[in-house]
Amino acid sequence: MNADNKEPTSKLAIQETAMESIAIDAALEDWEQYNYLHGLMDPWKLKAKDDTHFDFTTTPKYFYFYFKAKDTTPTKIIDYVNERSLLYQDRVELFFSSTKELDEYYGAEITPQGKVLDFKAHFPRDIDHSWNFQTLDFASKNTDDGYIVEGRISRKELLSFGIVNSLYMGIFRADFHGGRKVNWHTRTLPDSPKADFHIPSAFEKTVFRQ
Repeated sequence: MNADNKEPTSKLAIQETAMESIAIDAALEDWEQYNYLHGLMDPWKLKAKDDTHFDFTTTPKYFYFYFKAKDTTPTKIIDYVNERSLLYQDRVELFFSSTKELDEYYGAEITPQGKVLDFKAHFPRDIDHSWNFQTLDFASKNTDDGYIVEGRISRKELLSFGIVNSLYMGIFRADFHGGRKVNWHTRTLPDSPKADFHIPSAFEKTVFRQ
C-alpha cells in the first residue's frame, strides 16, 4: 500500500444555494441537482460501480448532503448497544479534513436504521470513537430497493475543524451481505490493494464556490 500524501488528482466545486430551503426528512423532494454524483466504485471485489445517488451543497449556514442507495441484501436490525454495534451494518459514510495529510479528520457513518458511528481521527488510524458531531442532523428511511440518508452539518462546526473555503472529503458506502461479507464503495479510488478509507488518497479536494 502506498499511503503517501500526494494531492488527489480530481477536485469538486460545491455550488452554494442561496436559501436554507432543504428539509431533513429523507424525502428529497426539495433537492435540485447541485453536485450530483451517480455510482460509487468497488475497485477491490466487484470492480464496478453501484447504483448510489449522491448530492451535496452548502448554504451560508449548512453543508447539506444525501445518499440514495440501492441495496438488495439489507442487514438485519440489531440490538443497539453503542456505536461499535454498527461496524457490520450497511451504511453510507462521509469523511472531512482540512488538510490533504489528514492531520485531523472527521467521519460520519450512517445506517438505514438512523444510527450513526461518528469519530475524530489523526492519520494514520488514530481514531477516537467517543467523539461526536455537535450539529449533525440527519434522517434515514428504507425504500423498496434500498434506503435514503439525508443530512446537514453546520458551517460553524466545519469552521472549527479549519474548513473555510475548501476541504478534503471522502464519500463511501459499506454494503454488507452474508454476515460479515462486505463490498466497499468509494467516490475516489484509494491507492491501496485492499479497502482502506483512512488514507489521504481516499479523499478528494473540494472547493466551496458561490
